[in-house]
Amino acid sequence: SRTALRFAALRARNVGGLLALLHVVEPVDFHEWMSIADAMEQEQREEAERLLHTLASEVRSLTGLVPELQIRRGRIGEEILADIR
Repeated sequence: SRTALRFAALRARNVGGLLALLHVVEPVDFHEWMSIADAMEQEQREEAERLLHTLASEVRSLTGLVPELQIRRGRIGEEILADIR
């Protein structure tokens, strides 16, 4: 949510911290048609990159911070927990 992003960005700026933006792409389960699965995963990654760059631009405009951008593939909950450990 944009509200959470704004809060995190302002908090990071105010405490001298860093900000990372994470987008998790869940695997596509098309084992029968690997070329379709590959194309879908590539499309998901490109969409994730566009979204993260848009959000990073908003963070820079608001705070001057340049956030770290991460795209991970896997189950959302597992990847979030793996990233914060």
